[in-house]
Amino acid sequence: MWNKVFTFVCLALVFSPQCLVGSDMFGTFTYRGKVVDADTLQPIQGAVVVAEWYKCWPGIGAGELCDFSMAKEALTDANGEWSITGPEGTWVPSTFRAILGFIVRWTQPPFLMIYKPGYFLYGKYGQGSRNGFRAIPYEDKERGVAGIALERSATMLEELYGLDIDFNNEVPFISADDPVKRLRSMDFTFKYSKNVQKIPLRKLNYPWCQYWVLGLKKTATEKEWRKEQLTSGNVSEWEHLPLLRKVIGEEIKNPIQFD
Repeated sequence: MWNKVFTFVCLALVFSPQCLVGSDMFGTFTYRGKVVDADTLQPIQGAVVVAEWYKCWPGIGAGELCDFSMAKEALTDANGEWSITGPEGTWVPSTFRAILGFIVRWTQPPFLMIYKPGYFLYGKYGQGSRNGFRAIPYEDKERGVAGIALERSATMLEELYGLDIDFNNEVPFISADDPVKRLRSMDFTFKYSKNVQKIPLRKLNYPWCQYWVLGLKKTATEKEWRKEQLTSGNVSEWEHLPLLRKVIGEEIKNPIQFD
């Protein structure tokens, strides 16, 4: 009986396409975006964008266990744009992969970190965009819905209350035709308008893969800047990130001056 089970598992691993999607060989995707100053909307050149992938397998009981798999990085160009190609990954593995995850692990979508000296850190080691914003295109062709999901920390409490949105489960959504084109051309106010709607946070797993715009807020004081500074001591995958090491090294040699 066990020979038959073993044979079935081997054949399934060979012939099932679900086992291969999301691996290092299949399911690659080019992630693209733009980094701008949250106040001026001017592009930020030379920001380091780091993407880290983790491979996971079923945990004991509920949940999952994950290990670092790979990291890639890129610098934003003169237009503030960047692109990184790597595994597309999935947050929810197929039933087959979930059962046999100890044999064929699944790759999660990448975690992003964006670092530019003089700005608040975004991502893994920071605390979000710190009063900046993130704008993501969203399209649901079946429902005929298109627009931009805008995650932006409000500067006034009245703005938060006025939206009447549960920020733990929902994201403000503004209708817009051809949202990817609008974002790439910066033809968008990046502020909430009267026609703001609500979109479930879980739906953003899909459009996250598309082009998106991140607005970083500048640090205003030396204390804020030093708190956001990265070093070899607080970046776990330091050896995989030569661009980040170079930018941090230059920042140490030429520290930012504040009045």
